[in-house]
Amino acid sequence: MRTTQSGVYLLAAMALVCILQSADRNLFAVAIQGIKAEFRVTDTQLGAISGPAYAIILSLAGIPLARLAERVGRCRLIAGSVAAWSICTSATAGASGIFSLAASRITVGIGEAGAGPAVQSLLAARFSSRGRSGAMAVMYAGSYLGIFVGLALGGFLVEHVGWRRAFLCMGIPGLVLAPLVLLTVEEPPKAANLLGNTTIGDVVTILRTPGVLHFLAMFCLMGFATFGTTAWAPTFYSRQYGMDVERAGTVVGIVIGGGAVVGSLVGGLLTKCFRESDRDAEATFILWTLGVAIPAALGVFVVVDRALSVILLLFSTVVSCFPAGPIYALLHGLVEVRHRATAAAVTALAANLIGGLGPVFIGVLSDQIGGDRPKALRIALLAANSFYLWAFWHTYRVLATYRGRCGQLPASAST
Repeated sequence: MRTTQSGVYLLAAMALVCILQSADRNLFAVAIQGIKAEFRVTDTQLGAISGPAYAIILSLAGIPLARLAERVGRCRLIAGSVAAWSICTSATAGASGIFSLAASRITVGIGEAGAGPAVQSLLAARFSSRGRSGAMAVMYAGSYLGIFVGLALGGFLVEHVGWRRAFLCMGIPGLVLAPLVLLTVEEPPKAANLLGNTTIGDVVTILRTPGVLHFLAMFCLMGFATFGTTAWAPTFYSRQYGMDVERAGTVVGIVIGGGAVVGSLVGGLLTKCFRESDRDAEATFILWTLGVAIPAALGVFVVVDRALSVILLLFSTVVSCFPAGPIYALLHGLVEVRHRATAAAVTALAANLIGGLGPVFIGVLSDQIGGDRPKALRIALLAANSFYLWAFWHTYRVLATYRGRCGQLPASAST
């Protein structure tokens, strides 16, 4: 039986959900070399599996599952999603070839599709606009910590027990967390008329909201570079510097996962402080952090010294993750309360359809330039990270729209 709980418990539970979701997703990055050797496949095929095969189905399933969350309850859907993707992750261990491997990633995507929008809607309902950026930052800190778990722990497992047993092991914790969420996390009261009209009608309304299209473009382009870098960075350091799978996974996991956790938490605190005197702090914060992070992100794949490359990767990760919480707080500030879960699903749809192409873009370009040659992957990663420059322009446009919206809102607005 549920009792009244603090926001701290809710944040902790949702952070655990995000940790496992991200860990299961990023395990594939450190398994690439072993899978390639066993199945004799190309970088393009592996990029397609780690990107579109997973992302497209996650995207398409996101909106109907978000609508389902608004009907059956967000906590129930989150618990069911955790159980589903955990079972499918363990089932990846039984893949017999490239097609069964792709099928397993598709089913993992279906399972994960229901969690993200429901978690965001749950936190947005529990926290006011003043505390929402911080709550979203904690959620994203969980996702980023999951990158560390997936890469570092995953790399250890792949190196010592093989990639099949690694997938088997990584699916087990979710089967424990799913019933815990179902039995102990409270469902906040729903807003009036939460369901709105039809799914298509709500999606059209969301897309017509001023600033949303620029927000989606910004988010997708950032995701294109981020997903691609995370998926291929362990392989890059392995090919470029001769690091073994375990070490490459550990280094990248600590740098990207740990740096992202620090960046998201610090960014959430900074935004909360700035918002005391500036109601458009979210968009402003995203703009300047992106401007600082872009040169470092490009520098990771320009410098030839390994230590300097790792330092730049850490710096760019920390700074680029400062606005992790404010990004979704910004979205929830743009749309109506009853559209929040669906808006989050629309964002996930766009981000995964476009951002999910990042890994396959890198794989295709790497194959075209020279396959396993270290220089080929270096150039492909540099090209993918150049998309941050395009994202910067859309961020500026969102800022202009959001400033206008904030100027029309009463100072006491909190939803």
